[in-house]
Amino acid sequence: MSIRQPAIASPLPAPFLDFAPARATREAGVVQEVWALLRRRWRVIAGTVAVLMLATATYYLFATRWYRGQATVLIEARAPELLNGQAIGGEQDAFLSLKYDYYQTQYTLLMSRALAERVMAELDLPEDSRFTWSIPRDDQGRLTDNALVGEYFKRLYVVPVRGTRLVQIGFDNVSPELSAAIANTHARLYVRTGLERVYGGMDQVRGFLESKVGDVQARLAAAEKDLMQFQAAHDLLPVDLNRDVGSERLMDLSRRLTAAQADEITLEAQHKLVEQGNTEALPAVLANPLIQRLREDYTRLHVDAALLAEKFTPEFPGRKQVEGQVAHAKELLDVETNKVVRGVEANYRAAQRTVEQMQSQLDAQRSQLVNRKDDEGELLTKMREVDLNRGLYDNLIARVKDLNLTAGSDASNINIVEAAVPPALPAWPSLLLLGALGLATSLILGIGLALIRDGFDRTIQDADDLRRMTGTGPLAVIPDLDRPPDRTVRDRLSWHASRAQRVAVDGWRRFESFALPHTNGNGNGNGKNGHRHRHRRSRVPAAIIHDAHLAPLAEAYRTLRSALLLSSAPSPPRVVLITSPTGGSGKTSTAVNTALALAACGVNVLLIDGDMRLARCHRALGLPREPGLADVLLGLDESEAIRATATEHLSFLPAGRRLPSPTELISSARMAQLVERARGRFDYVIIDSPPLLAVSDGLLLAHLADGALLITEKGRTRREEARLALERLRETGASPLGVVLNRGSLDHDYYRYTRALDPAEA
Repeated sequence: MSIRQPAIASPLPAPFLDFAPARATREAGVVQEVWALLRRRWRVIAGTVAVLMLATATYYLFATRWYRGQATVLIEARAPELLNGQAIGGEQDAFLSLKYDYYQTQYTLLMSRALAERVMAELDLPEDSRFTWSIPRDDQGRLTDNALVGEYFKRLYVVPVRGTRLVQIGFDNVSPELSAAIANTHARLYVRTGLERVYGGMDQVRGFLESKVGDVQARLAAAEKDLMQFQAAHDLLPVDLNRDVGSERLMDLSRRLTAAQADEITLEAQHKLVEQGNTEALPAVLANPLIQRLREDYTRLHVDAALLAEKFTPEFPGRKQVEGQVAHAKELLDVETNKVVRGVEANYRAAQRTVEQMQSQLDAQRSQLVNRKDDEGELLTKMREVDLNRGLYDNLIARVKDLNLTAGSDASNINIVEAAVPPALPAWPSLLLLGALGLATSLILGIGLALIRDGFDRTIQDADDLRRMTGTGPLAVIPDLDRPPDRTVRDRLSWHASRAQRVAVDGWRRFESFALPHTNGNGNGNGKNGHRHRHRRSRVPAAIIHDAHLAPLAEAYRTLRSALLLSSAPSPPRVVLITSPTGGSGKTSTAVNTALALAACGVNVLLIDGDMRLARCHRALGLPREPGLADVLLGLDESEAIRATATEHLSFLPAGRRLPSPTELISSARMAQLVERARGRFDYVIIDSPPLLAVSDGLLLAHLADGALLITEKGRTRREEARLALERLRETGASPLGVVLNRGSLDHDYYRYTRALDPAEA
């Protein structure tokens, strides 16, 4: 008989020329591949983000609130001004060259243990439960000093403001009021400690000067009394020294001697400190930044050596090294201190020599005046003695007043710019920071888990997997019946409406199946098979090619039909085997709907259910299973088994009776003869076969067909299984026509096209 071909516009090249795996090049770039992976595994990423964000929110709700009080201090690179406006050390070159070390020294002092202990003592923190609630106690339940200091430094923050001379002092505590009080007290005591360190050495100088004031005052009183007595005894008047050159020179020498003696007394005070061995109190030592830095280094190394001595023996290398560093630091400190001490002693000796020279010159000038005028000279001597003692007394009084005024003031190069106030919001936990960290961490972890899961997932996910496996794309992609489109809200609503209508229709059909009498394969409504069929709930393949509510799926099967007809144009395969690597991939649904799509073209189609172990085509078509293929192979006339369906041009040969091992029947000559007779009687023959990797029935049927169509399912069929199934088809001499991907993504282009149609034409 002549074979009627469906009307096809033009032949296309064969879609499958070579099934060599991993030969195709990737057309998409890395970004597209990563984006496709993220779309596939978005549930893993979304789940990870949800879990971590929930954990972050839980932590934020139940975490302890820590408030940070923060004060700001300004540290100027200059020494306080003392002694008649002169700065102790001033802005010397040595100070400026060590500017960075100076600030590092101040930061170290801010974190000193002594300062922390002063703050805790002033605020009575060891007795404050707001401070001690988280500090571990010893075996007797007491708080140790080390634990208190450790907790203090754990909550203290000293942060220099970049590019400025400002330093922020912060303290964290569960109480906002206490955190602000500790920050303010720490800043205030830091300023006070600096002043105490500077003025401590001045106290000894001021005490020495005050003791000298009494001596000079007694000498002045005695000189004035002696002058008055001498004037009264000799009945002399004060001499007009302005008219006498000798007297003027004597007065000049007296003034110079007075200034030299004042300098000698000042230097003598410092010399006394050197003799007493209290060199650290010298103003020159206190104002020397290099000595201060060396003393701080020596103190720090000495503390480290003491800590090591408590833990290690003298033979421990680390302890020896630290002790060597201590000795070296001590040597450097002594060298620099000795330089300053030698300078003080040199200045003192120079001042003594100056006084001696001035005194000798004054004595010589006085002798000249005495020789010239004894009484007047003696009077002049006594007057000069009075002036000398008075000038010395006034000078000492002025310097003592300067020291008293300076000691009573708070002038310092360190000032509190901004005091801490009780914070209204906690510094930790921060909602914004935790949210950002949680989101970033969850995204990174989710993407990592998605990559790991995708790496371990060996199932076929999309057309790209098939392309990498076979060298070309799938013959067709059948959309997922149970998944809504993810394009627009309108598409989703339309899909849910169609699904609800379909569920209602299926429910009505099930109701009718219970209400109406059922027949088994022999027509007996009360048969065993009929009862089991009525109550069995299995996944029945749907015949959806004519279902208007499933238009995208029907269009996918029509695309598959066109691909089959054009696969070997101009002579397409007439006997097509539809199989799958394993069960549950949707091969039966594909076989039924492909047969319906071919019959819709007006050609005669025979659908053979070759899966006699698990037959399901008859349920999709609403026909009984028996008699069928098994009965024909056992001797029944095929005209009695082949029956018409509700679809025009479509005939159906069911599986027939159940047999324990149908492989012998499929491999018999009768099966080959049946296929040949069907080839002569029908235009196309579609055979639904068992899975290739489960049993050998599919390979036997593939040998009788013109080509085999391999059905895979997204997320279910493994790549190795599909590759092995293709290899077995080639090894048996079958002709693979292509691969179909079931449960793929819905065709969004179809939705866009149907929405663009005129409603009157749609």
